Amino acid sequence: MITLSAQGLNLPLKHAGVRNKRGGVSARERGTSQSRPPPTRLSAAQGLSCFVGWPSLASFLGHTRKEGPAGRPHLNQRAEGIKKIFLTLVSAHEVQPAKYAACTRPTVFYLALCLMEAFMNYSALLLQSGLDKIDAQVLFRHCTGKNRAWLIGHGQDEVDPAHAKVFNPLAARRLAGEPVAYIVGTREFFGRDFVVNPSVLIPRPDTELLVELALERAGDGARVLDLGTGSGCIPITLKLERLDLDVSAVDLSPSALIVAQTNASQLDAAIRFFQSDWYQALGDARFDVIVSNPPYIEQNDHHLSEGDLRFEPRSALSDEGDGLVHIRSIISGARSRLSENGWLLFEHGWDQSAACRALLDAAGFDEVQSWRDLSGIERVTGGRWAKS
Repeated sequence: MITLSAQGLNLPLKHAGVRNKRGGVSARERGTSQSRPPPTRLSAAQGLSCFVGWPSLASFLGHTRKEGPAGRPHLNQRAEGIKKIFLTLVSAHEVQPAKYAACTRPTVFYLALCLMEAFMNYSALLLQSGLDKIDAQVLFRHCTGKNRAWLIGHGQDEVDPAHAKVFNPLAARRLAGEPVAYIVGTREFFGRDFVVNPSVLIPRPDTELLVELALERAGDGARVLDLGTGSGCIPITLKLERLDLDVSAVDLSPSALIVAQTNASQLDAAIRFFQSDWYQALGDARFDVIVSNPPYIEQNDHHLSEGDLRFEPRSALSDEGDGLVHIRSIISGARSRLSENGWLLFEHGWDQSAACRALLDAAGFDEVQSWRDLSGIERVTGGRWAKS
């Protein structure tokens, strides 16, 4: 058992070294191929600083570099969290550096974890994860059912081991870059929660602009088509906001359609779904409004290998061309699918609005224009088809 007091941390002698099967400390554990060195006496402060890879605690606490000296671990997000916890412990419990008898370097990791766990409360649990505060709270709520208000009221309570057991693996996935939406399996859009998984894009707030523009232009009982529906967040939202609308949606991916149909069922939205390469499976049906959030990222765009995009389906992000391949197909096909005075509206990249307007103008659309998203970027472009 380990105890921590104002006089120091008491460590049982059986933890003074990490033994291999032959009863000795291995060379790999020591970080050397030479014979075993004499035991080193380390203070609590020295032990923690060795754990995070810095030569002294003072250096560790004052350092903000992302890369450490050669041969030492980098100061990552988790180490930043541990640093904050250590400072909190020192302040709250007046912990003084304590000497350990026969404390060898292989035990440093164990000692640091013991120091953290000795006073681990819920605030510290989220802090040591290294995650952004919001991400940590979302993951904690997902795995425990405890919301932000509960955390505020119980932040200083001792952590239930069952909560730590389920939270820590999720935090590790997020630290590795996996989107929170995929970890928890849902994402909010237009005030509703939609099921998501790696088969579909994660709904984003900017796409709500496309929904708002379609609602403004859809007359009573209008027939609406969503191309490349993914999670189904666009057509389902249109239907639930306007029950009079007759809404259809298509996607080429069978796995994406399963997600969209699941969302429609859970949210009780009556949508007709088709597996189709754009308009191919729709026969001669016509629509009053056609909307789409197609793949529009250029094939060599560096963003495809960064952030959440690394985990999202590439086929739903990029057209493997100049970013306008699918937009050209959608515009061309819309001319024979729109009813007289019908609207085509689609989302596109931050620098594609001028090119999209030019394509619509060339195809014979009227009232061609672009609309800005929440960041002030021209994100949606559309036009009215005045011909029958």
